[in-house]
Amino acid sequence: VDLPDEQRIHILPDGRIVLNDTEIDSPASQDLPQLRAVLGRFKETCAANQTEALVTLHADDAATHQRIADVMDAAAAAGIVGLTFATDGDDEGS
Repeated sequence: VDLPDEQRIHILPDGRIVLNDTEIDSPASQDLPQLRAVLGRFKETCAANQTEALVTLHADDAATHQRIADVMDAAAAAGIVGLTFATDGDDEGS
C-alpha cells in the first residue's frame, strides 16, 4: 500500500477515525493500534526518504476531547512530532 506525502486524520462525531479516506480502528478503541501502525510505517518511510512526516488532524466540532487526545497519543507513539490541526476552512469539503 502506497503512503501519501501527508497523512490526513478525521475524527468523526461518533468517535470513528478516518485516515486518508479509510476508516480504521474501532470507535471504542482508545489505543488505536491500526492508526499507530500506519503512522509508524509512515514515519519510517519519511525518515528513509529524509522528508518531514506531515500529519493533519481534522476533528469534528462534536468530537470529544478524549478522542482527540487518543489520536494525539497514537501519533506520538508512532514518533510523529509535528501534528497540524485543520480549521473548518481547511477541511476540503469533507
